Amino acid sequence: MTAPPSSPEQRSGARKHVHRASDDQAPAPLSARLGLARAVDAKDPSTRRHSERVADLSWAIAGALGWKTERRRLLHEAAIVHDVGKIAIPDQILFKPAKLTNGEYETVKDHSRIGAEMLEGVLTVEQVAWVRSHHEWWAGGGYPDGLVGEQIPDGARVIAVADAWDAITSWRPYGTPRSVEQAIAECRAHMGTQFWAPVVIALEQVIRDAP
Repeated sequence: MTAPPSSPEQRSGARKHVHRASDDQAPAPLSARLGLARAVDAKDPSTRRHSERVADLSWAIAGALGWKTERRRLLHEAAIVHDVGKIAIPDQILFKPAKLTNGEYETVKDHSRIGAEMLEGVLTVEQVAWVRSHHEWWAGGGYPDGLVGEQIPDGARVIAVADAWDAITSWRPYGTPRSVEQAIAECRAHMGTQFWAPVVIALEQVIRDAP
């Protein structure tokens, strides 16, 4: 896969320069799962291109954290398919406009485990762990394994923040987009509980430095 070139992307009313990895040379199994990830995004206008935005932001955050280019590329690959497991979640649950029941929420939560299983043998063991654990919370209480602190793989910590940022700043049926300042404040409010603090600090650096 070629090194990700820079390209401009519109996010929440602010122009941000992001880095997108070209997938035209991706191995066939990864390309197939990338197609599934895009199919999930395309089902709902509110999540269209969500996976690509999360991957681009994960790349940028990892750079701010000092990651080397090769690991950033691996992270981008994992992040772009982080929600592929949602292909197995029934549409009536996945796109329900009202609040989910407890049972429905448990079904949705299973997407990270399913996605990781789908990617076994396609991505590296480390990348699969990043996909599986991107909904774990730094202080515990996340899913699917209830990991805590340093038990959470570093790439999953990055994807978690990038995923949350896109949800906070994008239009969704259950909420309007937050401003950049509101979104930063919300992420900061969850430092040390949901998010690993250095990732939130790196996110803020990326956002503040964006043209």
